[in-house]
Amino acid sequence: MVLMKYIRANRTAPLFMLLWQSVFFAVGVGMVLIINAILNEDPDYACIGSLLALVATLFGTIAMGNMNGHVRFRLAVSMGETRLSYLLCTPIITAGVNLLGILTAWLMYLAEKALYTAIYPNFTNDIPMDDIFSGVVILCIVAGTVVLELVMSALMQRFGSRGFLSIWLLFCGLFMILPRMIDAYQSGSTSIFARIGGFILTAITTIPVKCWIAIGIILVLALIVFAVDTFRKAEVRV
Repeated sequence: MVLMKYIRANRTAPLFMLLWQSVFFAVGVGMVLIINAILNEDPDYACIGSLLALVATLFGTIAMGNMNGHVRFRLAVSMGETRLSYLLCTPIITAGVNLLGILTAWLMYLAEKALYTAIYPNFTNDIPMDDIFSGVVILCIVAGTVVLELVMSALMQRFGSRGFLSIWLLFCGLFMILPRMIDAYQSGSTSIFARIGGFILTAITTIPVKCWIAIGIILVLALIVFAVDTFRKAEVRV
């Protein structure tokens, strides 16, 4: 079965994800213990370690797509697998790895909560982690990481590492600049920078939520089409 070949080829992916989660979890737990020991008079804090472990599923997926997604594609095609099989099996592998990652993060959450309950009397979790591990949130995380991994691999395939880095820096830069534009507008500035921020803020506040959801769906579909088209047309030299 073709899927089993891909599973065997990606058998180290869960360990890769576990490594990311373990590092993030250790940092989060250490941060909570240090803050409670030094800064907090009332040693009560959220389960930051397990929250970071859940976030690590996203970072693990980014690293997988950035580092070797395009390589795995070329290797699969050069070894006789079809492009369609890659496009069908890779999302299944990504979804499976992320579900394992979410399960691991949930187990880490139970362990972290038990640790804090034992150390700190009357411990209460300030972040509703039980709501985060709900079915809808898990579905959104898995679907989002599947699309993200596919798009990241497609960007590397089409533009190479330099092109990918340029696009990624532009994407991150926008998220850093846009809030400053809005802050400049709200502070009363009349610069072009602030006017752009005012236009963005007006759009955010006036466009209905359903329209933003529709825009988001269209954007995701466009990214999927871009990724599929990239892999369909990609030249693979044997």
